[in-house]
Amino acid sequence: MRIRVVVAVPLAVLLGGCASLSASVPKAAPVASPLALAGAFTCADRTGGLGGKGFASLPQVKSLTVDRQNGLDRLIFEFTAGTNGPDAVPMYSISQRFEPQFLRNDPQQTVTLRGSAGIDLNLGAVAATHGYWTFLATPSRLLHSLGPVDYATDLSTVREVALLGYFDPASSSVTPGVSSPAHWGIGLASRACFRVTELSHPARLVIDFDTAHPAPSPGPLNLAQIEDATFVDASHGWVLGTGCAAGIQECRLMVEQTADGGQHWTVSPAPDLPAYPIDGNGSWHLRFGTAQDGWLYGPQLYATHDGGQSWTLVRASSMASLVSVGQSVWALEGGCPNGCAVSLLRSADAGRSWSRVNVPQLDHAGFAVPVRVDQMHGWILAWGIETQAAPTLLRTADGGASWQVLGAPCTPSLGPSAAVGASSPSDVWIVCGGVPGAGQQLKQLGRSADGGAHWMITDLSSSGYVADLAVTSASSAWLAFGRGPLSMTVDGGRTWRTSIDNNDSGMAFVRFVDPLHGWAATAQQLYRTSDGGVHWLSALAAVAG
Repeated sequence: MRIRVVVAVPLAVLLGGCASLSASVPKAAPVASPLALAGAFTCADRTGGLGGKGFASLPQVKSLTVDRQNGLDRLIFEFTAGTNGPDAVPMYSISQRFEPQFLRNDPQQTVTLRGSAGIDLNLGAVAATHGYWTFLATPSRLLHSLGPVDYATDLSTVREVALLGYFDPASSSVTPGVSSPAHWGIGLASRACFRVTELSHPARLVIDFDTAHPAPSPGPLNLAQIEDATFVDASHGWVLGTGCAAGIQECRLMVEQTADGGQHWTVSPAPDLPAYPIDGNGSWHLRFGTAQDGWLYGPQLYATHDGGQSWTLVRASSMASLVSVGQSVWALEGGCPNGCAVSLLRSADAGRSWSRVNVPQLDHAGFAVPVRVDQMHGWILAWGIETQAAPTLLRTADGGASWQVLGAPCTPSLGPSAAVGASSPSDVWIVCGGVPGAGQQLKQLGRSADGGAHWMITDLSSSGYVADLAVTSASSAWLAFGRGPLSMTVDGGRTWRTSIDNNDSGMAFVRFVDPLHGWAATAQQLYRTSDGGVHWLSALAAVAG
């Protein structure tokens, strides 16, 4: 069966969106297919093509053909002449996706195609053929109003092909009237190996999907990047990371755990989720309150009550932050860009049930950072950038049931990063960061000896951005800087010295469970100390590449 879809489809088959899919997605009648190709199938992502050299004479997408033959499903993208001649296939990249979820642009939204897996196809600089597309004075508006072109198929593996985004030189005032069907999503019934062939006379990009043999399972995930870590004592801890398999660009969440303070690690089960949300909003974090109770939060909230052996989706809403003391948990729901409002949720049973606390000062806060020192005492620093909400410090002495508003020792120009730490109900520290740029950021340290009623403020001169703060006593604390070092103080913040020097990639976080035992990390390396930061040893390394 062969289906040929010319890009010049009538308006009746141009859909305004593919977020909601139905049987009305257009199909075409099959015709005979004489094209015969050979070659091995691969299960690895692929790049190729020659690409164009300028906007004035780009290769042009002429048609898309969907074809079924014995043992394979086939897609054929045909191009007209471009800068490199009539037989030049433009630059392309083909990336496998574990789910058929894609990001459609303008308006930006996540869409799900038919099937259970997917392929992300990005063409480089190509142009839409003028003979097939009619442009108005503002071509980008015309294309965006038409929306993605969406084709359903009756093939066994390729279930749907959708045009998701355009590269639009007109938006940069370069060759007005030239736009590109550059980003395509392909929904697959299941993961499939494929082969790619570049043909000439005319130039065509052929993608064949193997329907005769099931694709092997992806290889084991290797820790490619460290995202977060959490410890409940000097021995037991978990690291959340990005796990990648050979040959596949998309990575998944993975968890490793230790029972000896980080000397040895084993892979622990994790929810089967993309390491990075498809829409780019939010990131994943991990916290454990006891050796059995933990929470994975970010775009959603998951909980475990068996030490990470199994995970359950608790809430589908976005979580900006979470802190716990034993089974008592506070979660901050929302934040920017999800409406730029934060809500406080409390749980007394390790997240099995939740109640919402009315805190009006959080209603216009796009950012909020909590800290707790025991079951009863804690603080929340809240502020807004889009909402222009001034920094506010909230304090509780009854486990979060009620809150007192205090003045925050931050200037009104607080940027997107700040950190709060405390060692007792009276000793609280706040590091305020301004708007970051070029590796620099104005930073202030505020210290209070009376729970936040009064502050002593000093400027910080370290390079990098505010990333994290750990306080172990009224005199000792550690500051992690993105694009900067890990710094420590032993005199209450009057002076600081470098504890781990890493000004290139910078530090991601620092954690202490007592005055002696702590962990700090870059994206590629986790360090541990058992002598209060005097010495740091490597505890876990991500696999480069």
